[in-house]
Amino acid sequence: MSRDRPPHIIPGSVDSHFHMLVMEDKGLVPAEILHECFETGMAYGLDVSVSLEDFAERRSRLSNFDRVYLTAGLHPSNAGSVSFETQEPTLRKALSNRQVVALGEIGLDWYRNRGTPQEQRDLFVAQIELANELRLPVVVHNREATADILDVFAAHPPAEESVMHCFSANADAAKRFLDLGFSISFGGNITYKQSEDIRSAAALTPDDRILVETDAPFLAPQAVRGKPNHPGFVGYTYEFLAELRGQSADVLAGAARANFERIFLRG
Repeated sequence: MSRDRPPHIIPGSVDSHFHMLVMEDKGLVPAEILHECFETGMAYGLDVSVSLEDFAERRSRLSNFDRVYLTAGLHPSNAGSVSFETQEPTLRKALSNRQVVALGEIGLDWYRNRGTPQEQRDLFVAQIELANELRLPVVVHNREATADILDVFAAHPPAEESVMHCFSANADAAKRFLDLGFSISFGGNITYKQSEDIRSAAALTPDDRILVETDAPFLAPQAVRGKPNHPGFVGYTYEFLAELRGQSADVLAGAARANFERIFLRG
């Protein structure tokens, strides 16, 4: 197992976004890490989909973790290579599973530019509309596409409280997403020296609209930067965010847990 330190967990905290199978691709052993995280006090985790091909494996591998939930959805990197119409029956079936609590991650990515811009928009809109039909929140990926995502939401607003994941825009963008009713999730990239805009966004996000994530195995916090990220490192981000916001890590963990429960564990 490619890991040289124990999990750093704030008791009662949540990792609201990680990718179990991609962690494994980076040499980690997710089951061992998750067991240790929960033994150390983690409350919940959310394993997030980027495609539907691995859904059955994700569901099976996480079936023994009753406090790890799943999403199902098509990341914008699928645009141009899959058809929503052909994937929709599989997606609907996945979303009906009791472990699945949201549709995602979905959105727009102008950094990688998979497919055409219109293909990305069409895939995004189709999944928002499906989530609205099923009364599910969406988990939104935004890579250098803030203005276009806001344009999509103007015409196709999510019906349920949803999440802007791994927020990487500025305070003005955060205000606009908050005004639309979104909660905002912050990852390890907020700890990087060049992330002043993200820190400004985090400073103004209310306690009742904030989540914390690893996006593992990506974006390890500065304290462990260069290592494959995993849920056991989420405590570093909680501590950094709490200091930035002038509160204790325990208070932030309690707020993020309450928000996770409200958004994803409804009833």
